[in-house]
Amino acid sequence: GTVEDIMDRREFGKLALSAGAATAGAGEATVALAQTPAASASDAIKLPPELRAIFEQAYPRFSDAEYSRRRDLLAGVMEAAGVDHLLIVSALNVGNATRWVTGWPGTNQALLLFRPGEKMVMYVEYHNHVPQARLIARDVDVRWGEDKGIATVADELGRRGGKRVGVIGPLSGP
Repeated sequence: GTVEDIMDRREFGKLALSAGAATAGAGEATVALAQTPAASASDAIKLPPELRAIFEQAYPRFSDAEYSRRRDLLAGVMEAAGVDHLLIVSALNVGNATRWVTGWPGTNQALLLFRPGEKMVMYVEYHNHVPQARLIARDVDVRWGEDKGIATVADELGRRGGKRVGVIGPLSGP
């Protein structure tokens, strides 16, 4: 199978539940449930029906409406501050605004450009993080930061004609 098939959290959870039930000396019924292909991991841990859809996702996400609401809130903050772009920074797992807006946790460094009405652009510092960021980040053009740090953002702001830029997150300068 593909890497996605092998690394699917739901399948890993089923294996972990199956192994845990067997090694813990659980009853035969629990082991059989965990090993039954039709049984889901949420069945094995007896989740209520309203929580199953969340648990069964390949990656936990908020709804489109929730992400839209968050972007609208950012647009309001930008308007009040008089900025035309917003740079949202996560570095070394510090700062959670990129996760709040896109779902991407930020890992080493994520530099996200936001302007209402345009697709967001996010520069991810480690090249090997780019594919995962593209899978997880919501409504974002994910690009490799090319080990250039803020220079990639400055180039993009110049291309867009950015004049006043607000910053959220741990941005440090020389």
